[in-house]
Amino acid sequence: MSLNNSLIAIIDLGSLKMKYTLFENGTMLNQKSYLTLMGKELNENSEISQHSLELLTVAFSQLHDEITSQQKPIKLIFFATEAYRIISNKVAVQNILHTFFPSEIITEISQAQEAELYLKAVTAKFGQEVAAVDVGGGSVQLLVNNADKPQSILLPTGTYKLQQLFSPDTSKLSAQMDQASAYIDHYTSDIVAKSPVLVLGTTCMQDFIFACNRVIDLDLRYDAPHLDHAWYLSIESLQKLYRELLKYTPDSRTHFYPEGGYFIYGAEYLLLNVIKIAQKINCDKIYPTNLNTSYGFLL
Repeated sequence: MSLNNSLIAIIDLGSLKMKYTLFENGTMLNQKSYLTLMGKELNENSEISQHSLELLTVAFSQLHDEITSQQKPIKLIFFATEAYRIISNKVAVQNILHTFFPSEIITEISQAQEAELYLKAVTAKFGQEVAAVDVGGGSVQLLVNNADKPQSILLPTGTYKLQQLFSPDTSKLSAQMDQASAYIDHYTSDIVAKSPVLVLGTTCMQDFIFACNRVIDLDLRYDAPHLDHAWYLSIESLQKLYRELLKYTPDSRTHFYPEGGYFIYGAEYLLLNVIKIAQKINCDKIYPTNLNTSYGFLL
């Protein structure tokens, strides 16, 4: 299905945030994210908490304002991933959607479909033989697309999930990183695929790295053949940023990425995931990108 011919807004309902990406004729115009915590505090019946439903209401309201501010006809596509797949009160989410967007539906996609869409987006930009990682709040999707040992792995090591396990108090330094490291090691032990290139993506990932580079020199390196993804960095640069972030409590590190809101709160777990994965696949170059699953709907 190709949608690469009009003004389109694609909205991804994830475990932690609702991510909005606006395209015109295949070119990304705008990206935003809205905190929902949809995968947080599920009760014994796998129902979303009242607090998360309230956040969803605010998010859909803000999204509605954003869409109407464009003052142009926009095709809307709503899709949902991990958290939505497991919740039992989907109707409650749909009812909130219909309050603001009465004629729209939420398409639930499987893990395999999510991987396929993300891989489409990445390979369209970087070529067929590439590894890609998409770090979410609930899980981490690793795709290695090469001729020798292709792999698609979903790791339960998302940033928000690890933060709640190891450092839920954002006013204190993250002190259990050794335990978090061992936790990630356990789930990455089955990775056998190798790739010299790793594409590091999710909404605003490139923006995050560039913002941090203004605070601490990450030795970004220029690689012109990739055009709009012309900059890459090394494992050592990510380790440098990781160590620097750990000097600050989550509440006091927003200067690294002022525009990112809650993104920075779990950044140490994001970086730890990527460092571990990059080491496992023997990666030389890590390309940050804002590409995400939404881009796959255009191809």
